[in-house]
Amino acid sequence: MNTDYVCGTGFMDSGQLYYTARLLGDPIEICTRVIDKIGFYTNGGAERWIYIGIPKFVWDALDKVAKIRVLQFMYHHEGGKTLEAVFEKALEPQNA
Repeated sequence: MNTDYVCGTGFMDSGQLYYTARLLGDPIEICTRVIDKIGFYTNGGAERWIYIGIPKFVWDALDKVAKIRVLQFMYHHEGGKTLEAVFEKALEPQNA
């Protein structure tokens, strides 16, 4: 079975231990593929992320650059900094 991630850093939330996912490969490609498949909402209709919920038909209509910008927004919202160069490279005209 192909795996796109391994357990990353542990963190506590409401007394429960969770782990980040350490992505193996291109994080933008992986995250785009995952959201393409599972969307922003659970099967029960709840938002997967409390700060963003995009209907599937809207996400599907976005072009590659717009999807990268959404992922970049999400990454920043969650406090990410180390992958900024990856986003900037992906958004360069020859890569977009």
